Amino acid sequence: MVKKPTGTLGPNKVTVQPDGIIAHSFEKIAFPKEKNAVEEVIVSNFISSMNDLMSQSRMKWFMSEPIQNSENDFDFTITLPNGSKAWLELMEIAPLELFGGYDKVPGKYKPYDLAKIITSMIMKKAVRYSGSIGKELHLLTYITHWAFTPSESLINLLRVFIAQERHPFAGVYLYSPLELGVGTGKVLALGDANLHAGFNPEEYKDNTVINLDPTKFQLVQGSVDSSPAKPMLLVVDGEQKNVHERNVSLSCESDHRTTKIEGL
Repeated sequence: MVKKPTGTLGPNKVTVQPDGIIAHSFEKIAFPKEKNAVEEVIVSNFISSMNDLMSQSRMKWFMSEPIQNSENDFDFTITLPNGSKAWLELMEIAPLELFGGYDKVPGKYKPYDLAKIITSMIMKKAVRYSGSIGKELHLLTYITHWAFTPSESLINLLRVFIAQERHPFAGVYLYSPLELGVGTGKVLALGDANLHAGFNPEEYKDNTVINLDPTKFQLVQGSVDSSPAKPMLLVVDGEQKNVHERNVSLSCESDHRTTKIEGL
């Protein structure tokens, strides 16, 4: 079995115990140790997340029945709505060669620059499939480390940059786990669809995204009353954050004029 390192990711949870004491914990996602098992979890959870999203419109995601292939082959075979088969490849968003390891990745990034790096990673993978491959080929990117949590700006920048490239993928997607079995899936490219209409990437060149390390949250005070008037207070790296949700994941983005808090 091929081992695969993974990063640190998971929710902070605040619970009220029967005796009224408020408890806080970080629940790290326990990814499997083997590469095949990690990818199986990612694919299964991604398809489930997309089905959950599309169920609001009483529709189903077009991928089903993922079957993991042997090494030296495409990662998965999937079934399309018409019954035909397609290939699904996976790629983790983790340019660790730039940092030296998960534990050395800083908690902030420039989405414009990171989108360029990820697009380069995608195109490097695309070169392997420049010839005829016989079936539709889809690419699922994913994260396992909190520092690479994508902002909306990063997602839109990826949509723009991928659309500017010629590649063999019928679709490109991104999956961000929140906890095992729960996560957020995004479509980055799908055929000729324009997913970035009205988005100007040049406006985001100076933006900085700050992802807060989930292992450093501390519950300072709380209230059994979960109404907005009495929020719980968390301290993250010395900064106080009022939190109204029981599952906490914080990130913010700044263009040096305004700051947007995502996740609250």
